[in-house]
Amino acid sequence: MTRLEEQPINRFNLTKEEGMKETSLYMAYGSNLNLEQMGRLCPMAEIVEKTRLDGYRLVFRGEDGTAYLNIEEEEGKSLPVIIWKIDDPCEFALDGFENFPIQYHKEYLELEVKGALVQVMVYVMNWGYPLGIPSESYYRTVEDGYFEADFDVSELEEAFNYSAQV
Repeated sequence: MTRLEEQPINRFNLTKEEGMKETSLYMAYGSNLNLEQMGRLCPMAEIVEKTRLDGYRLVFRGEDGTAYLNIEEEEGKSLPVIIWKIDDPCEFALDGFENFPIQYHKEYLELEVKGALVQVMVYVMNWGYPLGIPSESYYRTVEDGYFEADFDVSELEEAFNYSAQV
């Protein structure tokens, strides 16, 4: 996996049907693991693969009671993610939901998906937010996504405990 900052996202024409929008691959690690939430934000989004992102850890950043998940590079760590196929209207909706570019910016990672090395877009929190504790509702939304994806919830709990010890 390689970090590819400041490069435009590689668009993938993953469908061959006439009139289809261009699609991109989006990597979710937080509340957008939640199927109900993604269904509201991006009704045309499709799960491509559940996988792991190596070399990163999960942390909650923001003021206590309003912190959100972020990924940060850390050797020896990894975290579960869902790769979604999204279209342009979905990316626009996600931009608004993620408060892009004010709270989050986009990074492009090279990741193996379905046996091929591809670029995926991910939202990463802008620098300067302290470690913090999320609201209960945000935590439950992410936790529900972990259950739905059959991910190990102890990894989410580890992120909470790490972020809460400050």
